[in-house]
Amino acid sequence: MSQFDANKWLKNQYLKEAGLYESKADLAAKAIDDAIESVDESLSYKDFDLAVAKILKNEYGAHNF
Repeated sequence: MSQFDANKWLKNQYLKEAGLYESKADLAAKAIDDAIESVDESLSYKDFDLAVAKILKNEYGAHNF
């Protein structure tokens, strides 16, 4: 188990109170959106679906779907 980091916790509390905190999910969503736009802004849903399926199969195994 990792050690509790009081400084990190306090920093995150201050950022949350100021409305500046970005969760890991927020950061991941932003990175995914940027990656999609860097490929092609007019990427179709079908091509996006195929790409997501390929990632799931390659990185997490076919047993997940």
